[in-house]
Amino acid sequence: MNIAESRWQRIRREGWVRCVVWRGAIIWGTSFALAFAVVEVMTGRAVDFWRAVPDNLPLGLVAGAFYGWGQWGYSQLKSLKEKQEE
Repeated sequence: MNIAESRWQRIRREGWVRCVVWRGAIIWGTSFALAFAVVEVMTGRAVDFWRAVPDNLPLGLVAGAFYGWGQWGYSQLKSLKEKQEE
């Protein structure tokens, strides 16, 4: 078993809620909102960084949920391919 296989198996074992909500919306989505706020401040669209973060948080949470669903779906596909190879 290599590292990539163990990663997808771990994602399946932890469940879809943890993948979509925790990894996707919370971790990835919050990071996205922070990064997008930095871009807005750098381009002059937002004046204050800390006011731009809550404005970008809903977009980040939705984008993170899509990321989590994609990661969960890909782990399901990897699991089916592994079962078919056996």
